[in-house]
Amino acid sequence: MTTFHPDAELVALARRRDVSGRVLDGTLTLLGASGRQVHLLNGSAAAIWNAIDEGTTFDELVGTITERFAADEKVVRADVVDALPSFADLLDVDLGSSSMVEAPATGSKRIGGCGRFSRRIGPFQALESTVTVEAAARLAESVVKDLFDDLEAVLAPLVRCSTPAAKVLASQITLRIDMVEDQLHPPRWVLYRNGERVAEVLTVPAVRAAVLAEINAAPIDALVESVGWHAGAVELPAGVVVFPGHSNAGKSTLVTQLVARGHGYLTDEAVAVDVVSRQVLSFPKSVCVDPGGKSLFAELATPSQDSWPTWHVDPKRIGPGRLGTPGKPVAFVFPTYERNAAVALEQLSRHEALDALLENSFDFAKVGAAGASLMLAFADVTPCYRLRHGGQPEHLELLESHFA
Repeated sequence: MTTFHPDAELVALARRRDVSGRVLDGTLTLLGASGRQVHLLNGSAAAIWNAIDEGTTFDELVGTITERFAADEKVVRADVVDALPSFADLLDVDLGSSSMVEAPATGSKRIGGCGRFSRRIGPFQALESTVTVEAAARLAESVVKDLFDDLEAVLAPLVRCSTPAAKVLASQITLRIDMVEDQLHPPRWVLYRNGERVAEVLTVPAVRAAVLAEINAAPIDALVESVGWHAGAVELPAGVVVFPGHSNAGKSTLVTQLVARGHGYLTDEAVAVDVVSRQVLSFPKSVCVDPGGKSLFAELATPSQDSWPTWHVDPKRIGPGRLGTPGKPVAFVFPTYERNAAVALEQLSRHEALDALLENSFDFAKVGAAGASLMLAFADVTPCYRLRHGGQPEHLELLESHFA
């Protein structure tokens, strides 16, 4: 640990602007949006943090702590010198680097996504963005017809459900499909996002997959007023329940099963919550049925997608096809599939909830302290559960009963 040598005339302390704090399970817990590090502060560390204000000098900090605890000034000065390096990641002053507890930090995840012929699809609303998919004007209709037939069919739910935004959306995203040819290589499909090349592939299925991945990734990357999770969301009788989880955790299968039982569909893979309203943003993309889930939903097969590795199913074809009403999450449920496991719904402690929320969240550095504050608030006041199941229908009945 770097030793801190205070100079009363030169050192002014300030909290980093993207850090938020909240008492969880009796412990002051700090979370920085950048890097998503969690810091648990004991009593003396919390006293130091609470005494730091914009421009606080080292001598002022020592004086505040000395007065509060009626302690010996020399002892307090030595203790603060020892403690300040632990705040290196939380202050706008270079004090050395050390953190008390660090939760898993994951980067912005690129996730698999979910059109009669058209050279252009959209614009449609995806989270905070307006998205348009278009073919380069120089491409012949025969080159892109089948591709855009596929895309139009898959993106139909988003196009159908788009409504004029009440406010200016954070970003306008254009995905442009083109081809490049030269004498040394076969023709290649190229995908651009707002003019920047993001993929170069050889086949129609590959460029289709790249477009669908961008439909999820680009709006997530553009979030500035919301925190996002790799998650599904369903409206149960009690309200919106969010199901965060890593790939292959069974989120889409769980969402599809609940929608087939008549519950409202919001999304199956990317959830964003506005930091002001704290409501889930509607993102009713086509539901993804992965290879492992096809046998469970054979009735959803279509001739056009029979050979696709993943089916993309319009939610109106699942059960009653009901779309959910966006609202504040009433719970976060983290599903875990274990073969032949007994069904169990276990509520997490606040710090366990914070770790699980962070582990499955997308990068929210651009949202800043408001995003960190939202994350801490959900961990504190919104029930979070771990759902273990072995695929039996009992886990669906348990969820329906618990969130009736």
